[in-house]
Amino acid sequence: MTLLTILVLWVFKGSAVLLSLTEGTMMQGQDSTSLKWIQLGSSVGMFVLPPLLLGKIEKKLPEYVRQEGAMSPVLLVLVVAILVSFMPIMHWVIELNSQLHLPESWAAIEEWMHQKETEMERLTQLFLKDTQLSSLFLNLLVMAVVPAIGEELFFRGVIQKVAVDWFRNPHIAIWVVAILFSAIHLQFYGFFPRMLLGLLFGYLYFWSNQIWLPIFAHFVNNATVVIVAFYLQRQGLSLDDATIGQQIPVHLYAVCAVVTSFLLYQCWKMTHATNQLKNGEKLG
Repeated sequence: MTLLTILVLWVFKGSAVLLSLTEGTMMQGQDSTSLKWIQLGSSVGMFVLPPLLLGKIEKKLPEYVRQEGAMSPVLLVLVVAILVSFMPIMHWVIELNSQLHLPESWAAIEEWMHQKETEMERLTQLFLKDTQLSSLFLNLLVMAVVPAIGEELFFRGVIQKVAVDWFRNPHIAIWVVAILFSAIHLQFYGFFPRMLLGLLFGYLYFWSNQIWLPIFAHFVNNATVVIVAFYLQRQGLSLDDATIGQQIPVHLYAVCAVVTSFLLYQCWKMTHATNQLKNGEKLG
């Protein structure tokens, strides 16, 4: 699979119900809209409602969605720049991930992993085959808006906070939650790249203490993939026609690593300064 194919598989999270319905829908030539609404309901039920209900029960809802003032446009641009500079590194990790193989004694598990990837690829193609603008907007809602809000509320707003209290070390907590974030999708060939994204989202939340910053980063990441895939479909191309990986010179990986590190440092410095200013205002 090409880089873009795997990226699309990352941002699409199918439930067992969706996977079981896919074959029948494709064979009958039915429209995929109903499956998209099922996926939407699944995402809301799994990731959006639990943290909101928990917050209401514990009367801590403002803590999950607290936003003290508007986020700096410079910070938002910085986050987008980080995602862009990070893309070649993600490609490199994807290539490494795709080459990993389990021991022969685990052949049955590896076969199951291949089967799940194939199922998800078929389901993704079903979702993206419609090139109408209305379908694009629905895909953005299902694959970008709701996952960004729900998964960040669930993993960063709730699980990461619990993990920090448990481990007494925010860095260990961020890594554990990033691994859980990736593992829960049950997609072996995107495990390590998704884990890196989980780390990025986790540190954005830890540095800023604003859940809407990782939500924004998550949305931009997913929406970009959906829009690029939509553009390819409109041009009559498939996801396999994308040659992103072949266009990246080897030396660019090192350059992007340096640039990404610099941008992350700038992001930390900006959020740290903002937090110090807010704390000073509260003390004052």
